[in-house]
Parts: sequence; structure tokens; C-alpha cells
Amino acid sequence: TPDDRVSRLSVKPYAILTEVGLGEAQYFKSLGTGLESTASVWDDLAIRTIFEFRQKDFSNARDRPLSSGLDGNDKLVTLQLRQRVTANSELLGQFDFLDQDTRFPWYANRTYGLTGGYHIIYDDPTGWIGLPWETTVGASRLWSLYQSPDPCCNTSANPAIFVPASRHDRRWRFGIAQAVPVTDNVALVVQ
Repeated sequence: TPDDRVSRLSVKPYAILTEVGLGEAQYFKSLGTGLESTASVWDDLAIRTIFEFRQKDFSNARDRPLSSGLDGNDKLVTLQLRQRVTANSELLGQFDFLDQDTRFPWYANRTYGLTGGYHIIYDDPTGWIGLPWETTVGASRLWSLYQSPDPCCNTSANPAIFVPASRHDRRWRFGIAQAVPVTDNVALVVQ
């Protein structure tokens, strides 16, 4: 039956409030909301979904007079999967979609991301603390597609002809994180 497949389910709404300063002045503030749900399926697969909405308001300053062109909102959707491989390890997968609207269309973009990784928990190899260590390795690929060309930059080979820069970013990220516990609820994490 479907009830036997899902062993745990949680739904958590939350609020988002951000204040960011730059050069001793407000850079931006944002207000938003989010909804996170997590389910354990078939006792070895965890599924987590996240939706966030943020309204961002930027402040201009003397050295950044066009910051308010970044005003807009972000809509983020995330799907995470954690599949247990052994009693102490799991495979990680994640898909992200960010729809970022801004007042200046050349900053507005839609970004797609895929992440894969491996997480393992193991006995303290030094024997000093006696608490388990954790290691995570992973890689991500991101694609950002911008709404319109950026008028700041000429990409023409002929300086007499102005062709604004189209922007479609592609990024790879590779990482490793090592968590070494100091106490039962405090750890030193190196990335």
C-alpha cells in the first residue's frame, strides 16, 4: 500500500529576512518565504523539496549608482535525493532551478543546476575524540541563461559596430567537505 512506502514526512514553512551591507552602506534587503518538505521512501531514499520566493530591494550608493537595477525577485525550486548505499554511506543528487527577475533585463536569468555526490560516515581514524567523521565529495554543473544582452560590453570585432554581450554562463564546481566532530553537537568542517 502507499502508506508502507513513506515512513516519514515533514513539511516546514519558513520566513526569510536578509540585510546586506557593502562599504558601510546598505547594499540590499530581502523579504521572502519558503516551504520545505522531506519524505523517507522505501526506508533508504530521502526526498527533499524546497520552494523559496524572495523580493530583493537594492540601494544605490555613490560608488554604485545603478544597484537598484538589481531590484526584483527570486524563485527557487530544489529537489534533493539521498539514496543509502550502505549502513554508513549514501549517494546524493540534486536539481535546482532559479528564476531571477531584475529591473535591468541583462541581469535577469534562469539558472539550472545538477549536483551529484557521495557521503560517508566512519570511525575516528585518530582515536582521539572517538566520534565519527564525515566526508562528502561532489560535483555540480550550472547553466545560467540571461534574458537580454548586457549593454556594458561590445563583443564586435569591429570597434565601429556596437554589439552588446550576450551572456549564457556555464560553470563546473567540484568539492570535498570533511567534518571532524569536536563534541557531540559541534564539528570543525573544512571545505
